[in-house]
Amino acid sequence: MQGIAIGGHISAARIFVRRRVVPLLLYGTVAAFFLLPDNVALNKTYYALVTPLTLFALGGADFARLWHHTTLRWITAFIAFMTLSAAWTSGEPAESTGALLLFAASTLVFVLLICACDLDRLDRLHPWCAGITTLHIGVISVAWYTTHAIDEPLEAIGRLDHPLELASVYASMAAMSLVRYTQAPGPRRLPYLVAVVACVVAILLTGRRGPLLAFAAVGLLVVAYDRNAHAAKLIAALLIGCAALLLLEPALMGQLMERGTSLRPAIWIEGWQRIRDDGVWVFGHGAGASTALAVGNLAVRHYHDILLSTLFYGGLVGAALLLGMLATIVRDGLRVPASHPWLAAFGAGVGCLLTNGDRIVIHPHPVWLYFWLPATVVAMYSSSTSLPPAKNT
Repeated sequence: MQGIAIGGHISAARIFVRRRVVPLLLYGTVAAFFLLPDNVALNKTYYALVTPLTLFALGGADFARLWHHTTLRWITAFIAFMTLSAAWTSGEPAESTGALLLFAASTLVFVLLICACDLDRLDRLHPWCAGITTLHIGVISVAWYTTHAIDEPLEAIGRLDHPLELASVYASMAAMSLVRYTQAPGPRRLPYLVAVVACVVAILLTGRRGPLLAFAAVGLLVVAYDRNAHAAKLIAALLIGCAALLLLEPALMGQLMERGTSLRPAIWIEGWQRIRDDGVWVFGHGAGASTALAVGNLAVRHYHDILLSTLFYGGLVGAALLLGMLATIVRDGLRVPASHPWLAAFGAGVGCLLTNGDRIVIHPHPVWLYFWLPATVVAMYSSSTSLPPAKNT
């Protein structure tokens, strides 16, 4: 009887954590990217707090249910292989094996944290996310341009203090809001309309073209796939508005054009030649290897392309696992209309990674917001993945 009583207490505690604590942990994790700096001590605090609570919230039956879903197995296989590849790291390692293990554990725990959260809660957050994003853009724009000229790239606080990461998050949010704009009825479209416009303007202010192109590509795909008149009109209005803004404020056009191609073609060619010449095709150089290279007189830290970087780290096996994971996420997203906003956010995130991607199995990093968060939510919408709400049984 005592054992039954203890089991009942554990079950009740798990239900409480799942219902009350897990959503707060997820919301807090997302908010921290906008508010708290990239700091080792903060990372350790996150690991110590979130990991045990997330693992406790998921019981054995939950893990079994998750494991039976194809997409989550692809995600697990990709994370596991890229981490295992640390064992054959070539050259002077850029990251230690311990750090890579921590990267894998924290990424996987973040995925599990999302899986433990009720989908209904995430759905109800859509209008709040749109409103908060618009407010965030307004606040940081006023704060930044009060003391900086208009031709200086917009920056934020927290872990989004790099204009490119900030623009990538905004591109993902703009894509999600665009789809929600097409789905919402009547007046409920307004928060999403404002969020799309605000995000596009903010991306222009960062001066980053990759995220802008990623959002534009997803926007055109949304119009082509849904054949929605509202989306088509909004995309046309955004194109006209962006052109007008750039004409009225030449400094923004200069900011977009002054860096030319940002050496991307040269970086990709140099990176591909290095992979080809080294001939480590099957398993790659290992996750700890350095992707630093010299392009002309410029030292470049990584290849600025998720496919090329994964081919370098994990070889053909790693690239195949990445492509398989991407394909299953897209398949899941297209199956369920309710997941289309998250699929659009994921597509924009992948588009950003094609011009700036390096590691996606990493410590708390903005890539969690525009890749792992939408990818996992898309997978959850499959009936075999979404965990049933915790119940008192």
